[in-house]
Amino acid sequence: MSLAIYMDEHIHSAITVGLRLRDIDVLTVY
Repeated sequence: MSLAIYMDEHIHSAITVGLRLRDIDVLTVY
């Protein structure tokens, strides 16, 4: 099972990196 999360540019980059390290697909939109 995969989990995908939608983030915008206001989310701190450390959160995005941490999720990606846990094999969670993160879509970042600018």
